[in-house]
Amino acid sequence: MFLIIGLGRSKKRDYGDVAQVRCPRCSNTVSYRHTHTRTWLTLYFIPVLPYRSERRLECPICSHGVRVLRDDVEEIRLGKVDLLARLEEALGASTRMIS
Repeated sequence: MFLIIGLGRSKKRDYGDVAQVRCPRCSNTVSYRHTHTRTWLTLYFIPVLPYRSERRLECPICSHGVRVLRDDVEEIRLGKVDLLARLEEALGASTRMIS
């Protein structure tokens, strides 16, 4: 009897537009999308158990984005948090890591 177990199958769910800003990476004015990606453990190619979950706000053109908590998405929609400042901070951190 063979047991086939797999890791890494991802399902991405799109919850729609959150805020319209100018993307610091591609310089397009776009509506950032709220996405939730879950990565699953599979048994015989059937997703059984999620082992990683990530919520992001991302540019629909270049896929640049930031990780967010569920509560942060509502605050950004209501205008309580500056999304552009968070995006520029994340872009700066990623370029510092590369160089």
